[in-house]
Amino acid sequence: LRHCFRSALPLVWDDALFALPEQRPCYEAAAAYGMRSGVVLPVRGAKGEVGMLLCASTDALAATREHCDRHLAALTLLRDVACEAIAGTRCHAPPDSVPRLSRREVECLRWHAAGKTSWEIG
Repeated sequence: LRHCFRSALPLVWDDALFALPEQRPCYEAAAAYGMRSGVVLPVRGAKGEVGMLLCASTDALAATREHCDRHLAALTLLRDVACEAIAGTRCHAPPDSVPRLSRREVECLRWHAAGKTSWEIG
Protein backbone atom coordinates (compact mmCIF):
# COMPACT_ATOMS: atom_id res chain seq x y z
CA LEU A 1 0.00 0.00 0.00
CA ARG A 2 2.78 2.40 0.90
CA HIS A 3 4.28 1.98 -2.57
CA CYS A 4 1.04 3.12 -4.26
CA PHE A 5 1.08 6.41 -2.35
CA ARG A 6 4.72 7.08 -3.20
CA SER A 7 5.10 5.92 -6.79
CA ALA A 8 3.22 5.45 -10.05
CA LEU A 9 5.53 2.62 -11.17
CA PRO A 10 4.55 -1.06 -11.10
CA LEU A 11 6.05 -3.17 -8.32
CA VAL A 12 6.72 -6.90 -8.57
CA TRP A 13 6.51 -8.50 -5.12
CA ASP A 14 7.10 -11.69 -3.19
CA ASP A 15 7.58 -12.57 0.48
CA ALA A 16 10.99 -10.84 0.69
CA LEU A 17 9.31 -7.46 0.18
CA PHE A 18 7.29 -7.92 3.39
CA ALA A 19 10.29 -7.92 5.72
CA LEU A 20 9.01 -5.73 8.58
CA PRO A 21 6.96 -7.37 11.35
CA GLU A 22 3.96 -5.11 10.66
CA GLN A 23 4.04 -6.12 6.97
CA ARG A 24 4.12 -9.89 7.51
CA PRO A 25 0.39 -10.34 8.28
CA CYS A 26 -0.48 -8.84 4.87
CA TYR A 27 1.73 -11.35 3.05
CA GLU A 28 0.65 -14.26 5.25
CA ALA A 29 -3.02 -13.51 4.53
CA ALA A 30 -2.30 -13.59 0.78
CA ALA A 31 -0.15 -16.72 1.10
CA ALA A 32 -2.99 -18.50 2.90
CA TYR A 33 -4.85 -18.31 -0.43
CA GLY A 34 -1.85 -19.44 -2.45
CA MET A 35 -0.67 -15.98 -3.54
CA ARG A 36 3.14 -16.14 -3.39
CA SER A 37 4.11 -13.29 -5.70
CA GLY A 38 2.57 -10.72 -8.00
CA VAL A 39 2.58 -7.24 -9.42
CA VAL A 40 0.83 -4.14 -8.15
CA LEU A 41 0.06 -1.25 -10.49
CA PRO A 42 -0.71 2.01 -8.65
CA VAL A 43 -3.81 3.94 -9.70
CA ARG A 44 -4.12 7.73 -9.48
CA GLY A 45 -7.48 9.39 -9.88
CA ALA A 46 -8.15 12.84 -11.31
CA LYS A 47 -9.21 14.09 -7.86
CA GLY A 48 -6.25 12.66 -5.96
CA GLU A 49 -7.68 9.20 -5.30
CA VAL A 50 -5.11 6.45 -4.82
CA GLY A 51 -5.72 2.78 -5.49
CA MET A 52 -4.16 -0.25 -7.09
CA LEU A 53 -4.62 -3.09 -9.53
CA LEU A 54 -3.15 -6.18 -7.92
CA CYS A 55 -2.37 -9.32 -9.90
CA ALA A 56 -1.23 -12.24 -7.75
CA SER A 57 0.24 -15.62 -8.63
CA THR A 58 0.92 -18.98 -7.05
CA ASP A 59 4.27 -18.96 -8.88
CA ALA A 60 7.66 -18.10 -7.41
CA LEU A 61 9.09 -14.65 -8.06
CA ALA A 62 11.17 -15.64 -11.13
CA ALA A 63 8.11 -16.90 -13.03
CA THR A 64 6.09 -13.83 -12.02
CA ARG A 65 8.85 -11.52 -13.28
CA GLU A 66 8.85 -13.40 -16.59
CA HIS A 67 5.06 -12.99 -16.90
CA CYS A 68 5.35 -9.29 -16.06
CA ASP A 69 8.04 -8.78 -18.68
CA ARG A 70 5.69 -10.27 -21.29
CA HIS A 71 2.39 -8.78 -20.15
CA LEU A 72 3.10 -5.50 -18.34
CA ALA A 73 1.87 -3.35 -21.25
CA ALA A 74 -1.44 -5.25 -21.34
CA LEU A 75 -1.83 -5.01 -17.54
CA THR A 76 -1.16 -1.28 -17.66
CA LEU A 77 -3.78 -0.86 -20.37
CA LEU A 78 -6.24 -2.97 -18.36
CA ARG A 79 -5.66 -0.76 -15.31
CA ASP A 80 -6.21 2.44 -17.28
CA VAL A 81 -9.33 1.22 -19.11
CA ALA A 82 -10.85 -0.18 -15.90
CA CYS A 83 -10.22 3.10 -14.06
CA GLU A 84 -11.84 5.12 -16.82
CA ALA A 85 -14.85 2.80 -16.88
CA ILE A 86 -15.26 3.02 -13.11
CA ALA A 87 -14.84 6.80 -13.11
CA GLY A 88 -17.66 7.10 -15.63
CA THR A 89 -20.10 5.16 -13.45
CA ARG A 90 -19.53 6.94 -10.15
CA CYS A 91 -22.51 8.58 -8.57
CA HIS A 92 -21.54 12.22 -8.01
CA ALA A 93 -24.45 13.15 -5.76
CA PRO A 94 -26.16 11.19 -3.02
CA PRO A 95 -29.67 9.98 -3.82
CA ASP A 96 -32.56 12.14 -2.67
CA SER A 97 -33.95 9.31 -0.61
CA VAL A 98 -32.78 5.92 0.52
CA PRO A 99 -35.15 3.12 -0.48
CA ARG A 100 -36.75 1.28 2.44
CA LEU A 101 -36.63 -2.50 2.55
CA SER A 102 -39.76 -4.47 3.26
CA ARG A 103 -39.88 -6.82 6.25
CA ARG A 104 -39.59 -9.77 3.86
CA GLU A 105 -36.53 -8.28 2.15
CA VAL A 106 -34.84 -7.76 5.52
CA GLU A 107 -35.77 -11.31 6.54
CA CYS A 108 -34.32 -12.72 3.29
CA LEU A 109 -31.08 -10.79 3.79
CA ARG A 110 -30.76 -12.12 7.34
CA TRP A 111 -31.32 -15.71 6.18
CA HIS A 112 -28.81 -15.23 3.37
CA ALA A 113 -26.24 -13.82 5.82
CA ALA A 114 -26.79 -16.93 7.94
CA GLY A 115 -25.79 -19.08 4.96
CA LYS A 116 -29.19 -20.19 3.68
CA THR A 117 -29.76 -20.76 -0.03
CA SER A 118 -32.55 -19.19 -2.08
CA TRP A 119 -34.32 -22.55 -2.12
CA GLU A 120 -34.17 -22.78 1.69
CA ILE A 121 -35.39 -19.21 2.17
CA GLY A 122 -38.31 -19.72 -0.20
